[in-house]
Amino acid sequence: MILNRNILRGAVLAAVAACAAPPVFCARAARAADTPPSGPADENRNIASAMKGLDAGTTGGVRIGYSLSAARGWYVWQGGALMWRDPLVGETHHLAVSVQDAQDRRIIPGCRVTASFTDVQGRNIGTSTPLAFTWGDDFHRYAANIALPPGISRARLGVRVEPPEFPRLGRPDGHSFTLPVSVSFADLEIPAPASLPGPGYKPRPAFPAGRHPAVTPTPYPGSPEAKPGEKGKADR
Repeated sequence: MILNRNILRGAVLAAVAACAAPPVFCARAARAADTPPSGPADENRNIASAMKGLDAGTTGGVRIGYSLSAARGWYVWQGGALMWRDPLVGETHHLAVSVQDAQDRRIIPGCRVTASFTDVQGRNIGTSTPLAFTWGDDFHRYAANIALPPGISRARLGVRVEPPEFPRLGRPDGHSFTLPVSVSFADLEIPAPASLPGPGYKPRPAFPAGRHPAVTPTPYPGSPEAKPGEKGKADR
């Protein structure tokens, strides 16, 4: 009986020793098999591919990039629901700005970001425009539609970013990006403006998957919605 206990004890100790050495490796192998690729890494690759000026825009603890394209539409909150907003008359281009932590490349939300444009002679061609934090399809960014005058092919972009005011964990984070940062991107190539739809567009509501807009019931005879002499479907 004592021999059996010693054998059992030895087997348990051997099993513990075998498991104690590689727990990190085993956990990593399990995560690699069961989870998709790292989201932040994919996000950083998307930013590096889509945004310009990232090297020149690295200053003050942040990494700032930009993208300029034709004006585009997006969903905005109106009356407690998401509504589609087409480019308004006069909006010619869509400006997007990424703001990342310069060390770990995380997108920083909660910043106050403004942008302005000047021509090659230094004249202001775009008023200081606030950019809204926007849920992007590949990464979050600060964005807005802007209005640039016709005939402009080159310009200078100025971006000012104020640090967010939310709390921070960890002492090192209390010494990074504590002051507003301003960067300038010279000699931007201005793409062709958007072909605008004109006034009178109708916003399109966003419905979750599996949901559909409410259907207006067919007016019944005598209802306020029914026209004189009109019959309901049930009476036809």
